[in-house]
Amino acid sequence: AKHDGAAFLSSNSRIQTAVQQSSRNDNRDRPWQQPTVLMVPNLPSKEVVTESHPVTCEYLRQNNPTRQIILRALNTLSNNNKNAPSSLSWTFNDSPQGRWEVLQILNQGTWNPLLLEESQSNEAWREVLDLVRNIPELMDGCLFGNAMVSRIYPGTLIEPHCGPTNVRHRLQFVLEMPIILESKSANPPGCKNDSLSLFVGENQRISWDEVDDVFVFDDSFIHSVTYPKSIQNRVGDTPKQLKRPLPRTVLIVDLWHPDLQEIERTLLQHLYPPFPSAATKSF
Repeated sequence: AKHDGAAFLSSNSRIQTAVQQSSRNDNRDRPWQQPTVLMVPNLPSKEVVTESHPVTCEYLRQNNPTRQIILRALNTLSNNNKNAPSSLSWTFNDSPQGRWEVLQILNQGTWNPLLLEESQSNEAWREVLDLVRNIPELMDGCLFGNAMVSRIYPGTLIEPHCGPTNVRHRLQFVLEMPIILESKSANPPGCKNDSLSLFVGENQRISWDEVDDVFVFDDSFIHSVTYPKSIQNRVGDTPKQLKRPLPRTVLIVDLWHPDLQEIERTLLQHLYPPFPSAATKSF
């Protein structure tokens, strides 16, 4: 149903205040949290918020085939696969160093039309869509909502940046990690690889791990990613594999901030509707 945006604004001062101040968004009290579009006041915030989304994390962890479902679909994109679709493919994201690729599932609130088309005849991608559409707290129907597969290769640097708003939280679920050889310069099996890290806020550091495979953070805080090129020399378990750059691959999903009221979510969907094209870059 359609809603009167003015009526919603008059009944919800928190969103109204945020929208009115969006043109001069300057969070001087929190220099590490500077969303680029919308800062809603009085929303609890901290860098790492995994504990605020137990149902969503449990959904991905309990759904044992999560990793297999997505990797099986990604395999259809392989250049070596004769049945690979001609239109659905990885796209390059901006990074000053290295190689960062993404495959959009939900882009700025719009489901990727190429993926929707492919899912009509490809069971693997149909399963991915079903999996993602049923993720609890998924930020759907809003410009700020995205779901994608992201992979980076050794030597990649994603520069420090802030997301567009504090009304969302960003989940990452590990799909593939480089294998670290047992050596004095590498971590023991089961330990996190601290050299491949996500930095959030002033001093929070998160390392990806297939054992502790899911975390959620507030991407309105400044954050960056490093995948040092030196790691390339320590991955794999044979000399041949040592020469092959292995990516870190994750599922990224935007979730609603749990402290938003239902009427606030509806209002945000009305004020910031999905972008009409999935061809644009997500933010």
